[in-house]
Amino acid sequence: MVASLPEPPELIRRNFHGTRFAPPRYWPWEDVWLRYSTLDDVRVWADFLKQSLPSATDRFVASARKKIGRQFTYRLR
Repeated sequence: MVASLPEPPELIRRNFHGTRFAPPRYWPWEDVWLRYSTLDDVRVWADFLKQSLPSATDRFVASARKKIGRQFTYRLR
């Protein structure tokens, strides 16, 4: 979808030094932006999230539970 977006104005192209179509890389603390320009793009993102969020949520909760468990273990010692 990012590759299908129209070219940005020259000023933006110069400021970003050709990184416009690079796949976004996010740090764990950053907000994730789902780039889109058409309703079809939004539908694709919605399908992706519908398929991905349940397992991502399960992994997040399992990880959080492990961290919480470790915190309680450390406090008891």
